Amino acid sequence: SDNFNNLEQIKSDLKNISSNFVFLDKAADIKTIENNLRLVKNSMTSISIILIGITIVLFGFLYYLKNKTRKKEIGILKAIGMTQRDIFNMITYETFIVATKTFVCSIILAFVFAFLGNELFNINLFVISIEAVVFCFLLSFITIIFSSIISIWKTSRINPIDAIRLNK
Repeated sequence: SDNFNNLEQIKSDLKNISSNFVFLDKAADIKTIENNLRLVKNSMTSISIILIGITIVLFGFLYYLKNKTRKKEIGILKAIGMTQRDIFNMITYETFIVATKTFVCSIILAFVFAFLGNELFNINLFVISIEAVVFCFLLSFITIIFSSIISIWKTSRINPIDAIRLNK
């Protein structure tokens, strides 16, 4: 431990003796690799957050367009007695179904990619852990719910007369 900690001092002393010494330092190589891995991890995290944000915005736009075409249906449901809360709950339930389907598809794709990756490299390089399953679950639900909440709220608040008469 002391020799490892004194390594920089020893290298400095040897350089003072002669500049012809070349030092091959495995510890420095490991630190460089760790720094590079940390940089890659931070970059991939940033890119993932940006892509998730773009996905939420795109899903939000799609939900807006989808719910805009349903205004006549929502107007009729409100006209026959459904409340704003009932409409909100109905559309939210439909959104949870979409989120569940997204979760199932993400897990299936993760298993397929892990299987293909392991078969291509002939080693168990890719492993699906319980953390990955929980992450896919949370990511699916958070992405779908965040992207649809504004559209659900606006759709549940429409005036039934205007929705039926104008279909706007």
